[in-house]
Amino acid sequence: MNQSTDELVKKLRKESTEYKNRAKKIAEFLTSGQRVWQYQYDMLRYQREMLITLANTVDLRIKDIEQNGGMTL
Repeated sequence: MNQSTDELVKKLRKESTEYKNRAKKIAEFLTSGQRVWQYQYDMLRYQREMLITLANTVDLRIKDIEQNGGMTL
């Protein structure tokens, strides 16, 4: 991999970590026992699922870049 690819992978890893951390914070909030409206609870669960999906998608992209030794579409 070249320098620009390394920088892209580093940026993607940071992005994936941010998504995972946000999903973790939502999970902690949902399991904290704090009272919320059912609508809020459902929306937070949906947001958490979307963040996990985004993190997994980014992780797959990183894996693809690393396996192919560079950028592929």
